[in-house]
Amino acid sequence: LAKAARRQNKDPERLDRDSSYAAKLEVLELLYQVRRSPARERAFRAFCREQGPGLEDFALWCALYEELGPGNPAWTDPDALGPAELEKWRPKLADRIGFHRWLQWICDEQLENAQRAALMSGMRLGLMHDLAVGTSRSGADAWTLREVLAPGM
Repeated sequence: LAKAARRQNKDPERLDRDSSYAAKLEVLELLYQVRRSPARERAFRAFCREQGPGLEDFALWCALYEELGPGNPAWTDPDALGPAELEKWRPKLADRIGFHRWLQWICDEQLENAQRAALMSGMRLGLMHDLAVGTSRSGADAWTLREVLAPGM
């Protein structure tokens, strides 16, 4: 998989982000299928418990976004995916929801390791996260926080 991805990105003037993303996603999906050790499984479950509904909502959005696509009116229509409708989707998308929870866990671990390395290297603050000024109307923030965000603002 790595060889194929490298071949697609030989042009120094242009990075093919879509093919890079697809290759990385393919590898991550394979890794997700590998059975975790008991200690890793406990750590993953603890992460899911600690992150709670925010993680569940984001993972559900990711799975739905894969299924419905970016242009679906459900993202901007507050009545399109009500609680009853979402409960119908959860069993169908259970594995993808689990995959997206796992991705967030892996990302969290990597950020924690990078922060530790930055601090140990002498950085006073370590990593700084980017703060988005706005959000896409069909993005995860707009969908998961639709009860508290003012549309069109």
